[in-house]
Amino acid sequence: MRKVSKEIAQAFKENKKKSISNTNTDGTSIYLFGNKIVRKISNNKLEISLCGFNTTTTKERLNTVLDRFSYPERISQKKEKLYLGNQEIDSCQKILITFN
Repeated sequence: MRKVSKEIAQAFKENKKKSISNTNTDGTSIYLFGNKIVRKISNNKLEISLCGFNTTTTKERLNTVLDRFSYPERISQKKEKLYLGNQEIDSCQKILITFN
């Protein structure tokens, strides 16, 4: 995990504003290059999306958030297909994450 990702994810978890380089959070959402990649829906629900950008940076930012919220699955890519855990996903798909 990159330092930028860790600091943004922690600020997001604490409902604080933070901006570093190409990533920022207002405490309720995380933006990468102006694209909303994470949105807090409730205390135990997030909506995540690659926003159509299947990049290493986007996946890394999202995986850091999943880690910070102790979600067991990660976004990965195998043979040009994207997965959240074992479930195939689309890079434009909005995914609801529920955690404890």
